[in-house]
Amino acid sequence: MKLFIATTNSHKVSEISTILHEYGISLEQQGLDIIEPDFNSIEEIAKTKAEQAFAKLKKPVIAEDTGVYFLAYHSFPGVFAKRVYEGIGFDGLLLLIRHAKTESNAPHKFQGRQDSGLSELGIRQAFLPGNALKGIPISAVYTSPLRRAMKTAELAFAGSVPVIVDNALAERSFGVLEGITRDDATKITENAVDFYHGMVDDVDIEGVERLAELQERSFEALQRIASENEGKTVALVTHVFWIKGLLCKLNGVKLTELRGKIGNTSITTIGAVQNGNGLEYVVEKIGEKSHLSALG
Repeated sequence: MKLFIATTNSHKVSEISTILHEYGISLEQQGLDIIEPDFNSIEEIAKTKAEQAFAKLKKPVIAEDTGVYFLAYHSFPGVFAKRVYEGIGFDGLLLLIRHAKTESNAPHKFQGRQDSGLSELGIRQAFLPGNALKGIPISAVYTSPLRRAMKTAELAFAGSVPVIVDNALAERSFGVLEGITRDDATKITENAVDFYHGMVDDVDIEGVERLAELQERSFEALQRIASENEGKTVALVTHVFWIKGLLCKLNGVKLTELRGKIGNTSITTIGAVQNGNGLEYVVEKIGEKSHLSALG
């Protein structure tokens, strides 16, 4: 069976083709001249686009549309995501995405640079950030070299944009604590549980990356990536302490203030603004996770 899709976006075609292929359905792209409806409902927009396409093709055709809904902003911008993005005036947007849940998260192990895979729940989570960001024109995805981040990037964006592995996005090193549960780690340092939750900045343990070092590493990576992609939107798939370290650097907040705010697959939005002396960074939203409601 063959269906036609009315769109000029080849990324949409690739993503939908992959899904339909499992059902023996092929998809052919048709770049038709269709008037973009101005409705408040995604369903009405897609329906009207499909009706226009069918009137031109007289063949089985599908049309789709997406929106970005931040519950904290009463579902704004919704179907107007692209319009709002184009009017914001930033010289770039950086979307920091924490990797999906791993096999080591549940037993509360220090992961750091250890390479753990995604859990079953994590695999389901990993698709959601990409769906939530469909209305935003992302030009590239940068990912930590660790498997949990790379797999999240792969599932979230499904080949729709280039994925670049960047070693500077790796998680904070926890040295000899890596692979050990927070409770067992108390045999090495009495502050292990507080350190695990970010309630203390540092512990004097072999191989642990100090918070100040993490802040500098994450900020240097942000500056470089923003400079390489000025005027564009990029996603960075990375880790909880990497994101927290950067936020401490940008906002001058304490690590303790960020406890529980950077959940798996949460999206933190940073705007880059040209101020005459280079780019300045504005934290717009921390740890957005409304997309996880799709899991029920």
